[in-house]
Amino acid sequence: LEGGGWCWDKDSCNERCGTHAKPNNSTMCSSNAFLKTRPLSGIFSPVQDRNLARAHKIFVPYCTSDGHMGNATAMGRHFRG
Repeated sequence: LEGGGWCWDKDSCNERCGTHAKPNNSTMCSSNAFLKTRPLSGIFSPVQDRNLARAHKIFVPYCTSDGHMGNATAMGRHFRG
């Protein structure tokens, strides 16, 4: 999962993402400016690490500028984050 931070109120979101009338096309706020493909590097490179060369990998880009947090107990486990 790609990191990116978030905005928390109207002013911080307008500063980060622009407004509806004047968006700033940040990839942290919309997927409209995403590249269709990305170069393979780091752990995604098939030649970087022979142990990971044939592993299945995914990349989840960040584009919402919101935060997902919670604190819950389920299935006998505690989830926080």
